[in-house]
Amino acid sequence: MGETGVKSLDVGSGCFRMESILVRIQIGVRSDHSRERGEEGRPVREAFNDAQRASLGNVFIQPDERYVVRGRRGREHIFELDGELVTSLVRPNQAHLRKLQRGERRPVTELEFAKFQETLP
Repeated sequence: MGETGVKSLDVGSGCFRMESILVRIQIGVRSDHSRERGEEGRPVREAFNDAQRASLGNVFIQPDERYVVRGRRGREHIFELDGELVTSLVRPNQAHLRKLQRGERRPVTELEFAKFQETLP
């Protein structure tokens, strides 16, 4: 924690500020889109629990720099870097593997995973 009480993570030549991410995840900030998906019966409610329980092998990153968290029973949650939940859905493992093969997502590095974990309460 710095003087201002803002968590930061040294990332090479820059510094990744965590304040807004922590606040958003702690209060469970969801986009309008994710609220609509929840009303449709998608697994939005489980998003933050799945994110907190995720291991290195369950977190991925897309080319648009959004985090993808794979939960139980095919649940998948997309988070912005600032911690806002974009959407949740159920995706079979084979479809997930195809996305990996096509380069539509990749496993996070240990540093990216550490940054992701820092966003969680």
